Amino acid sequence: TNKLPTNTAYVIDQFVMRGGKLIVMVDPHSVYEDKIKGITSPNGSDINILLAKWGISYEEDIIVGDKRLSHNINLLNGSVKKFFPIFNLEQAQISNQSPITQGLSDIFFNTPGGLEFISVPEVTTIPLLTTSAESIVVDAKISKFGSKEDLINSVVDVNEPITIAALSSGNYQSAFQTSPLPTDIMNEILPHITSSILPTKIIVIADADWIYQQSWIAPSFIRGNTIDEIVSLNNNFDFLLRAVDYLTSNEKNMHVGPKVIAQRDNTLAKIIEKMTAAEYSANYQNLKKDFEENKMKLNSLLLMIKNQEIAASIKNYAEINNLQRNLQKKQEHMRRMEYKIKESSQNMTNIIITLNLLIFPIITIAVIVLIAFLLRHRNKVQAERIINE
Repeated sequence: TNKLPTNTAYVIDQFVMRGGKLIVMVDPHSVYEDKIKGITSPNGSDINILLAKWGISYEEDIIVGDKRLSHNINLLNGSVKKFFPIFNLEQAQISNQSPITQGLSDIFFNTPGGLEFISVPEVTTIPLLTTSAESIVVDAKISKFGSKEDLINSVVDVNEPITIAALSSGNYQSAFQTSPLPTDIMNEILPHITSSILPTKIIVIADADWIYQQSWIAPSFIRGNTIDEIVSLNNNFDFLLRAVDYLTSNEKNMHVGPKVIAQRDNTLAKIIEKMTAAEYSANYQNLKKDFEENKMKLNSLLLMIKNQEIAASIKNYAEINNLQRNLQKKQEHMRRMEYKIKESSQNMTNIIITLNLLIFPIITIAVIVLIAFLLRHRNKVQAERIINE
């Protein structure tokens, strides 16, 4: 998302020159980073000065999407539309020729970028993950600062597969003719190298959000602060493990199959939770819609003040405080509603568990008593027959 400081880029370059192997993640819009740090301005060196030497180029202002594989989202106007930059790649889009991705069937991406290949002597590049032929691109600034409706209305059809992850291997040339470090520091470290002393491998992925836990695992059910079970939603973690094992030459682990993707919507806890949530669905959706509208108003007002489009007056700050209080109230109301759903679901689950715990021993005891009765009856009948004889 952000550009590299020149000295950092140089250290990475020299690491590769000495045979170092890398997993490089570049992202035109990291959704999770924006949530944590806020939207930041890019400073420093362009990552493409390194990627170009590795046979790859990356457009930092373009986000990639997929019309066929994308997810549906709820818009503020109540409609449901496909949001193209969020999608899950299927097996047809995952290379079966590389041990890194062989056998994987589902990888999730959130607002990724795209990669292109450059011809470089002694360097081989192959795609690992691509979109389907129904691909689109959109300006990353719209994703960062615009609404979801703006993004959906601004897409440009590409209609050919776009590479999202690639493997580069071979002997590389340095992106730096001379060291940018001060002379006194250079005298204390290893000498500057202009070409790699060993062939090496680099995996480049045009997304950073795919690695966050929220992208590939989720609790199947929460009871208080206790997570009953963690389920895998896709093969993102398998892809990460395979990439690390491949670069570290750990071939034994490369043959371990991917985890089974859990169908968590079909678990008993999820079925009960859906049934309970249906009672609150209409109120919750209205509350969520009001919350998003107020949030958009607040962000718009803050942005207008920041850009000096409106004055930072007492009236405007009073409106900001009012919007913030409303957001807090609505958020607390939504959390109480979510807690009620969880509590009701858990109570129902506990009842089912209790019934199972009671019914099984009762049935077992009943079967034992019945067997004992039948045995006594048989023995009595046999004894009577013997006496009569």
